[in-house]
Amino acid sequence: MKTVIVAVLSVVSAIGSILYLTRDQHTSPGTSLAGYVSQQAKPAPTKYVPVTPPTPAAVPTTPPAPKAAEWHFTTKKDSMSDAVFTFAGVESQSEENGIFGKPLETSLVLRCSPTGLNVLYAWSPGIMLVPDFGEESFDGEFRYNSEPAQTAKFNVLPGSNNTVAIINETFLLDHTGGTLTVRVTGMNDEKLTSTFDLTGMPDALAKLPCVKPAEPAAAPAAAQ
Repeated sequence: MKTVIVAVLSVVSAIGSILYLTRDQHTSPGTSLAGYVSQQAKPAPTKYVPVTPPTPAAVPTTPPAPKAAEWHFTTKKDSMSDAVFTFAGVESQSEENGIFGKPLETSLVLRCSPTGLNVLYAWSPGIMLVPDFGEESFDGEFRYNSEPAQTAKFNVLPGSNNTVAIINETFLLDHTGGTLTVRVTGMNDEKLTSTFDLTGMPDALAKLPCVKPAEPAAAPAAAQ
């Protein structure tokens, strides 16, 4: 009986050796079967090459048209004469006399009264500008676009210390676009200069009752 048990143990030992050798042939040395499967299933590394992105097509851009200066309108009625006055005004776009990069408060005003059209230049009451002692007018200059500047006397409006009548209305009606630069020189050679955008002036004039469109010139008579 003892001999049989020894024989059986020998057979079991032989079978175990065969199984170990068989497993060892299908796995890497010192690894398990799971490690073998993991090594065999590992994919090859992906290779990358540089790609130059396509250059976007240039899109043409058109700069926006400059916005015309805004005109303001008001109407007043004289309590004594019942005369009606209509005003159209535009503020200066100039920073020549500005403080901290902002223009001073100056305006170009078209005043429509029963007697006709007046062109006025007004500034904020806080601007200390007065004519020479004993004078009721300022030395003035005005310039349309890049034309040569012209000199004139700017009369102070009665009852006001910050408004003067400037250029002749006929001149302004003939120059309804572009820019108008106005300069007033007061006591001690103090100067106030403003530039106004006249782009929207034709629409402003159309709202004034004392101005009407000019009639077209008559065609020359045919030769006999």
